[in-house]
Amino acid sequence: MPPELRRDVRLLTTILGEAIAESGGPELLDDVEELRRATIELRGRVTDARRRRVVKLVGSLDTARAEQVIRAFTCYFQLVNLAEERQRIRVLRARTHDARPLDGSIAALGPLATPDAFGDLRIRPVLTAHPTEAKRRAVVEHVWRIGELLDRLDDARLGAPESIEARRRLREEITGLWHTDPVRHHRPEPLDEVRATLALFDQTIFTTLPLVYREVDRALDPDGSGLREPPFPVFLRWGTWVGGDRDGNPAVTAETTAKASAIVCPRPRSHSHTER
Repeated sequence: MPPELRRDVRLLTTILGEAIAESGGPELLDDVEELRRATIELRGRVTDARRRRVVKLVGSLDTARAEQVIRAFTCYFQLVNLAEERQRIRVLRARTHDARPLDGSIAALGPLATPDAFGDLRIRPVLTAHPTEAKRRAVVEHVWRIGELLDRLDDARLGAPESIEARRRLREEITGLWHTDPVRHHRPEPLDEVRATLALFDQTIFTTLPLVYREVDRALDPDGSGLREPPFPVFLRWGTWVGGDRDGNPAVTAETTAKASAIVCPRPRSHSHTER
């Protein structure tokens, strides 16, 4: 494991352990840690004795305790996955320090990057709501903010007071993640799914799309990039089924689709003469 990833995993899981012990008592943290170590040993080398130990530990938990342990492991894997994502970003950033373009990047197209090639290009990702992949927006937003704080702690220019404040906020967000129920208590309605999908635009798509177009512009003309109108048409557009997918969901009606459209593309508010 790279040392930076090991450091982030240790930091995140240590704070999570403190949050678990603070709210559920040290006994809950002991149960989580004992099961974690037992499953790690079982994965390292499968034996009947190790399998029986895991089964015995799980079987000893009553329903309420089992729910708490499950939530602890859910938070644990969310944080570890986040740390792995940040490490992947770290590696990609390090590769861009080299003058050679990254394999598979737009810059690596070389002579293939021509206005005609992009003039014929059409990309249309379609967003859809999938209940098996749905997370509560509150959970997703906690994870996003934790990722931003990890990025901040990676900044070598950070002074000691700023680092202390970033770690304090990190503790707040991880504690908030632990206290946020990951399970929806009501079935999400189509308009709930529309609002959750729009969060993706706010967090990623609105910031990523300009970067894609700018990279294409640089690949076509590095010296003229940003100094003239781009020599290619809009090639990336978005579609969505959320709030309008006629897949047999009785909750998706013409009225629902009209409301979904109003959320995505709200009409400008009309002003009276006195307001103007």
